[in-house]
This record gives sequence, structure tokens and C-alpha cells, in this order.
Amino acid sequence: MYPSALDRLVLPAVALSVTLAVPSVATAQGTPADYARAEKLRTTYESLVVDIAGPPTAIGNTHRFWYRKMVRGAEQFVVVDADTQQRQPAFDHEKIAASLSKAAGTTYKATALPFNTLTFTDDGSAITVNVEGTPYRCGVADATCRKLDTPLRAGAGLGVGRRRQDDGPRVSPDGKWEALINNFNIAIRAAGTR
Repeated sequence: MYPSALDRLVLPAVALSVTLAVPSVATAQGTPADYARAEKLRTTYESLVVDIAGPPTAIGNTHRFWYRKMVRGAEQFVVVDADTQQRQPAFDHEKIAASLSKAAGTTYKATALPFNTLTFTDDGSAITVNVEGTPYRCGVADATCRKLDTPLRAGAGLGVGRRRQDDGPRVSPDGKWEALINNFNIAIRAAGTR
């Protein structure tokens, strides 16, 4: 059986389409300038967002939680008592900025604190923050900050953050097992094995 005229046109048309499509896929990769622009998007537009609250985070075993809120030209950390529904600033932002500036030897503003997440102690009397890879503990009442000796582990958290990737295995309390993420699954193995 001989191919029809239509069959003789279809195969070359498909081959031509595939040939033309392959270079366009290969050139779809962004340039370094594209990536640099994308990295600046957050800082460019973040200050334009107003009255948007971040995810709530519980404070120990209390009925209180905290969240980060964007207000005009600044970030604000807020604590909420779930029983009374009272909201208040999580700490004195001005005093924490001054104390962190003194402890770190760098100037920080209360409107642009150098962290976007924090951890309260179980009783809520102090916060631990990570400033450029260095952990600090700050008292809520007296707003005194001091550098901690032990480094913080980066947590996954929710929302937008400036976190380092921490994919290392977690050792069980008895030291016999390790848990890790493998291809989006939780895997468990004997400690020290690969």
C-alpha cells in the first residue's frame, strides 16, 4: 500500500514542529540577571503589603500565640491571649532593636528587625532569635539581649522566611536511630549508616 499525499505531509510537519520546539525549550532557562531581579522582589514589594498577618505560632503550653504582621513601613510581632482575645506587641520593638544592636555591634531599626521568626521560652518571658546565623536570647520584660553560645538549628516553619536549608538527619533520644527526609519521605535508619 502506498502512502497518500496527506500521509507524506504529516510526518515531515511533525518532524519540523519537534525540531523547532526543542531550541525554544533549551533557551527557556533564565539568565543570571533574571535571577538577581527575582531575588530583589521580596525587598522591593514587601514594604507595600499592609495588615497581613503571618501564621500563628503557639507559645509553649499556654493559651497564647504570636504572629508577625506587616504594618506600613515596618514589621510588628504580636502576642494574642486566646482566652481573653487580647492582642499586644510581643515585646518593645525599640528596646529590642537597641539591645540587639549593642549585642551584635551593628545598628538595627525597630521597624526592620533582623529576623522574621522567633521562639518564645515556654513561659513567654524571653525570645530566641537568629540574626545572620547567630542566636540571641532577649528578655521580653527588660529587653536585654545576649549572644548564645550554641547555634540554632534552622526550622522549616511556614510562610516566607530567610532560613538556611537544614536537611541533616535528626538523632533519636537514645542515639540508636536517625530520621531524615529522603525524596519527600521520612526515612529512619540506624545511626551512623548511610
